[in-house]
Amino acid sequence: MRRFAVGTTVSVDKSIGEIRSMVMRYGGTTFGQAEGSSKFGIQFGMKERFVKFILPLPNRDDKRYARDGRGAVRNQDWRFAKWEQDCRSRYRALALAIKAKLEAVETGITTFEEEFYAHILLPGGQTVYELTREKVNLAYKSGETPKMLMAGVE
Repeated sequence: MRRFAVGTTVSVDKSIGEIRSMVMRYGGTTFGQAEGSSKFGIQFGMKERFVKFILPLPNRDDKRYARDGRGAVRNQDWRFAKWEQDCRSRYRALALAIKAKLEAVETGITTFEEEFYAHILLPGGQTVYELTREKVNLAYKSGETPKMLMAGVE
């Protein structure tokens, strides 16, 4: 599988800064970020909504960093460099995804709600996707649309 920006030299911090600047340039009102060992999250306010993206990060202990194709153990410096490269690639992909969404809205290809719907943060702390994914899966399995997904349709 080919991944985006596999050889990028753009630092993680620069990608985050680029995302923040981009969000604010396109009309964002707030921006926040949080990072853990396995994921990075951003949240921003725009168009009277809050939007949340969670970026899964590679596990530093993943076996692909520990051994080569013949089973030989790789040194710590190589492991860290490869893991760091994979992180830089993911942050670049996140920046690209958000930029594409914002530009699609700006040029009128789609609306803000259509483009960011799954990532809109609801008052209870879940995104629209997190709230509805099981109901959508159930609808496809059963062939019946749940009433919640049909709210307002008579």
